[in-house]
Amino acid sequence: MRDRKRITAVLDALRQAWERKPDLRLGQLLVIAAQPKEPCSELFYIEDHVLLQGIENYHSHLKASDGVEVVLGPEFDTALMERLRRWVHTEGGRMSEGSFGVGGSQELTRYDVILPTGDLVVTSETYVGLSIRGPEELVRAVCLAVQSA
Repeated sequence: MRDRKRITAVLDALRQAWERKPDLRLGQLLVIAAQPKEPCSELFYIEDHVLLQGIENYHSHLKASDGVEVVLGPEFDTALMERLRRWVHTEGGRMSEGSFGVGGSQELTRYDVILPTGDLVVTSETYVGLSIRGPEELVRAVCLAVQSA
């Protein structure tokens, strides 16, 4: 998995460059920065509102394919995390060690859960909590199991 910290760095640099040249369209700025060997006229000439609509459509598609997300409890609730780990093990699944990242005062740890019945993503995030994302039926089953234990 790529380092998520790159996103902030790229977006910050993009914002600084674009604010210095606000009459450029985003596509123009990207082509100028990338300096491709082959012309990219479609990207260069795309209007910002068209690009924005495409990004929003893509985001809607991603949200729909991600299933549902539920906050199980506080991110620091070690007993809750232990119940979740036990449930995953009982169901014949495995949970990754977790990938950790920091952005300002925000700490984020992501765990990938692989189960025979589907996959989940568990996230422990400062100020948000311990959340679980995946197919609705599977998320519902996890909620019932770990919150009633």
